[in-house]
Amino acid sequence: VVQDSYAYPTRRRNSDESDEEAIYELRDEENRIYYFNAYTGVSMWDPPEWIDEVDEQSGAVYYTHSKTGETQWERPFDFVPIIREEVYSTAHARFVKDILSPKRSFQMRGGS
Repeated sequence: VVQDSYAYPTRRRNSDESDEEAIYELRDEENRIYYFNAYTGVSMWDPPEWIDEVDEQSGAVYYTHSKTGETQWERPFDFVPIIREEVYSTAHARFVKDILSPKRSFQMRGGS
């Protein structure tokens, strides 16, 4: 598991570019949440910079900065969509969880 910001690089998007970049919020065997960046191929324990949430009263999406706690209604320019395991249970999500877990990512990078 990488412990720095390299897993979440800022990437500018063109209007022609597809939205293939995504971060999966998954749980390991011990039920701990971790994040897998599908663009970089890196798993991390720390959440991405911006997290989308839903306002319970209005149902509107807002964004929370994971380090400062700042919230805003406008989508941040560098926001990367988070696909949560609980609501996105497909073969691809299971592949991400089983094959590219934080433990496996750490082992592949030479950790013990």
